[in-house]
Amino acid sequence: MASRRVKRIPLKETIAERYLDISIVLKYTISIILSVLVLMSSENMMLFWVNILELVIIFLISNVVIVKYNVFGNFLNAILIFLFNIEQGIYVFGGTYLSSVMLSNIDSLAALSGKIWVYSIGAIGIIAISLLPIKKLEIPKRYTSIALLLLFINEISLISGMPIENRTSPYFNFYNLYQEKLENYRIAKQIASLPDVTKEFFKPEVADVIEKSTTINDKPNIILIFTEGLSQGIIDHKQNIMPKIKKVQQESINFTNYYNHTFATYRGLIGQLYSGYQFDNYDSNNLISIESILKNEGYSTTFINSEPSNKTFTKYLNSLGFDNISTLEDGRKGLSDTVSDKQMYQLLLDEAQDKFEKKKPFFISMYTFGTHISMDSVDKKFGDGKNATLNKYYDLDYQFGEFFNKFVNSSVSDNTILVFTTDHGTYVDDSYQDVFESRSHGSLDQVPFFIYSKKVKPAVVDVNGRNSLNLAPTILDFIDISSPNYFLGSSLFSEAAASDFEYVFNSENDYLITKDNRIEFLKDDEKEEIVKQIEKYFAANQQVPEGR
Repeated sequence: MASRRVKRIPLKETIAERYLDISIVLKYTISIILSVLVLMSSENMMLFWVNILELVIIFLISNVVIVKYNVFGNFLNAILIFLFNIEQGIYVFGGTYLSSVMLSNIDSLAALSGKIWVYSIGAIGIIAISLLPIKKLEIPKRYTSIALLLLFINEISLISGMPIENRTSPYFNFYNLYQEKLENYRIAKQIASLPDVTKEFFKPEVADVIEKSTTINDKPNIILIFTEGLSQGIIDHKQNIMPKIKKVQQESINFTNYYNHTFATYRGLIGQLYSGYQFDNYDSNNLISIESILKNEGYSTTFINSEPSNKTFTKYLNSLGFDNISTLEDGRKGLSDTVSDKQMYQLLLDEAQDKFEKKKPFFISMYTFGTHISMDSVDKKFGDGKNATLNKYYDLDYQFGEFFNKFVNSSVSDNTILVFTTDHGTYVDDSYQDVFESRSHGSLDQVPFFIYSKKVKPAVVDVNGRNSLNLAPTILDFIDISSPNYFLGSSLFSEAAASDFEYVFNSENDYLITKDNRIEFLKDDEKEEIVKQIEKYFAANQQVPEGR
């Protein structure tokens, strides 16, 4: 009987095939694991299935291409898997897919240095996984075409079934970003083409709603503290992380149910000082601010810079119109070469004492950086010190408490009002979710705003959903200083809002309303008019009003 000849496969080919088998399994398994992590973070099963559908689509498209073009097929697969996984990674750490806000703050990456090693390892891992090679699998072409068609139909169906404000997936998000880019381009062209619209926002005065206390002198000194990303819920948290700030809040005129009107820092600071919205992070505002009004009233105006090594932020501060930008030139102890919260509060004391001795009313503002996303405290720790999120808020509270004790026991406080607030609500990332209750809207929340004076009795003012557009007019009303202005907000001492702006949150192309202390998306008919007016304000703050 004739013997059969057995075709032997070379050992090298066998090893290579096994390597490719392992490579494919590992590559897609990691993507599935990331999708599971997104599910755990979002608790959105529909989003999970959309993610899996997109992964299968990537697999099938890659296989179709690699059958004919091996090198290009591997390259295409690497790109598709990288984009898919990077979106998943951003969601796991940031609580959302890549957003316009993230892209607009890309030059502030140093602010993430508290977790830079985690992010770096994650990014390197995603790149390495994306570069793993794949091989062709024998799948009949007609089956692939039918499968792709059905998968696309299913994905579109699932995404369409999501609430309109939550319609997303890794690749659908890229489409959304592209649409937002086109929309921003349209708005920019419209802003540039509009005639002078500043008159539409002009107000002849700051309404005098509350009578200035007779115990407060004319033109009292003002200290305005902006804290990085602080929601009221953190001050009120059951672990009592911030007892000192909470105590002072209770001894002050405290505005409750008060929300941030924008996000993030670049928009939040200028937006409150000018009582307006901002189209681009780095746009200047040519209208009137609280600092310009106070300067005209004879105040010296100073802003203390916590990020002097951040040239972009320093340039931004210089555009705000303060007489002086001060900082700590040497010996900065904060992460990313920033001024630590402890150092900032000492600078504030020194600056206030120096200005007080010059016998001229002063307005000093500052922005503390230590509670920024990813940061840990460089000074005081909470409990065993193992939780960076708790540490940074506890340290802020401690440093504020030390400052406040020295402040109230100094002669500076006799004729100085202290205002405490934040640039925006605390952003919901993975670290936030590990400690605090998650929120539906990660950029919008109730935030603190209180005014302390040792000469004024404590009070609670429930503003029922009004927002931080009202900061500047409220402070000016409290000290009885009025001036022509272009403020979108009004005094919170008034029971009624002057306009719907006082309830509207805007960041990039997101619009939400906080009226009656409920966070909701604007209805289409409301949104159309509000968006039209806000875009007109974007143009106005780039124009120079006639006669100025």
